[in-house]
Amino acid sequence: AIFEEYYKLLTRYADYLVENGLDPAKQLTTDDFEGPLAHNANLAAKAIIAIGAYAQMCQLGGYDPCYQHYMSIAKNYSSIWMKKADDGDHYRLAYDQ
Repeated sequence: AIFEEYYKLLTRYADYLVENGLDPAKQLTTDDFEGPLAHNANLAAKAIIAIGAYAQMCQLGGYDPCYQHYMSIAKNYSSIWMKKADDGDHYRLAYDQ
Protein backbone atom coordinates (compact mmCIF):
# COMPACT_ATOMS: atom_id res chain seq x y z
CA ALA A 1 0.00 0.00 0.00
CA ILE A 2 1.05 3.60 -0.49
CA PHE A 3 1.32 4.23 3.27
CA GLU A 4 4.02 1.57 3.63
CA GLU A 5 5.92 3.03 0.70
CA TYR A 6 6.04 6.48 2.32
CA TYR A 7 6.00 5.42 5.99
CA LYS A 8 9.55 6.67 6.76
CA LEU A 9 9.03 10.01 5.04
CA LEU A 10 5.64 10.57 6.69
CA THR A 11 7.09 9.65 10.06
CA ARG A 12 9.89 12.21 9.62
CA TYR A 13 7.30 14.87 8.80
CA ALA A 14 5.12 13.87 11.75
CA ASP A 15 8.15 14.05 14.03
CA TYR A 16 8.96 17.51 12.67
CA LEU A 17 5.43 18.62 13.54
CA VAL A 18 5.71 17.11 17.02
CA GLU A 19 8.96 19.01 17.55
CA ASN A 20 7.93 22.34 15.99
CA GLY A 21 4.16 22.45 15.52
CA LEU A 22 2.77 23.27 18.94
CA ASP A 23 4.50 26.65 19.12
CA PRO A 24 5.64 27.63 15.62
CA ALA A 25 8.66 29.87 15.10
CA LYS A 26 8.38 33.27 13.42
CA GLN A 27 7.36 32.76 9.78
CA LEU A 28 4.99 33.91 7.08
CA THR A 29 1.69 32.07 6.84
CA THR A 30 -1.65 32.56 5.14
CA ASP A 31 -2.22 35.15 7.88
CA ASP A 32 0.44 37.26 6.14
CA PHE A 33 -1.54 40.47 6.67
CA GLU A 34 0.23 40.41 10.04
CA GLY A 35 3.67 39.85 8.48
CA PRO A 36 5.95 37.15 9.90
CA LEU A 37 4.47 35.90 13.15
CA ALA A 38 5.74 33.61 15.90
CA HIS A 39 3.49 31.51 18.15
CA ASN A 40 0.78 31.37 15.45
CA ALA A 41 -2.21 29.54 16.96
CA ASN A 42 -3.78 28.86 13.54
CA LEU A 43 -0.60 27.21 12.27
CA ALA A 44 -0.32 25.21 15.51
CA ALA A 45 -3.90 23.96 15.10
CA LYS A 46 -3.06 22.74 11.59
CA ALA A 47 0.01 20.91 12.92
CA ILE A 48 -2.06 19.22 15.63
CA ILE A 49 -4.65 18.11 13.08
CA ALA A 50 -1.88 16.75 10.86
CA ILE A 51 -0.36 14.78 13.75
CA GLY A 52 -3.79 13.26 14.49
CA ALA A 53 -4.31 12.47 10.81
CA TYR A 54 -0.95 10.73 10.69
CA ALA A 55 -1.97 8.68 13.74
CA GLN A 56 -5.11 7.60 11.88
CA MET A 57 -3.04 6.58 8.84
CA CYS A 58 -0.87 4.49 11.16
CA GLN A 59 -3.99 2.82 12.54
CA LEU A 60 -5.34 2.07 9.08
CA GLY A 61 -1.95 0.69 8.08
CA GLY A 62 -1.92 -1.67 11.05
CA TYR A 63 0.82 0.19 12.93
CA ASP A 64 -0.92 0.28 16.31
CA PRO A 65 2.06 1.46 18.43
CA CYS A 66 2.55 4.32 15.95
CA TYR A 67 -1.17 5.16 16.18
CA GLN A 68 -1.10 5.18 19.99
CA HIS A 69 2.02 7.35 20.10
CA TYR A 70 0.92 10.07 17.69
CA MET A 71 -2.74 10.14 18.76
CA SER A 72 -1.64 10.61 22.36
CA ILE A 73 0.50 13.56 21.29
CA ALA A 74 -2.30 15.08 19.19
CA LYS A 75 -4.76 14.84 22.10
CA ASN A 76 -2.24 16.31 24.54
CA TYR A 77 -1.34 19.15 22.16
CA SER A 78 -5.05 19.87 21.61
CA SER A 79 -5.54 20.41 25.34
CA ILE A 80 -2.48 22.65 25.53
CA TRP A 81 -3.61 24.61 22.45
CA MET A 82 -7.07 25.22 23.90
CA LYS A 83 -5.50 26.85 26.97
CA LYS A 84 -2.79 28.82 25.17
CA ALA A 85 -5.03 30.13 22.37
CA ASP A 86 -8.08 30.92 24.50
CA ASP A 87 -9.02 34.58 24.55
CA GLY A 88 -12.48 34.52 26.07
CA ASP A 89 -15.09 34.46 23.30
CA HIS A 90 -12.57 33.61 20.54
CA TYR A 91 -9.09 32.23 19.98
CA ARG A 92 -5.97 34.34 19.54
CA LEU A 93 -4.13 34.60 16.24
CA ALA A 94 -0.91 34.10 18.21
CA TYR A 95 -0.47 32.78 21.73
CA ASP A 96 1.21 35.97 22.93
CA GLN A 97 -1.19 38.45 21.31
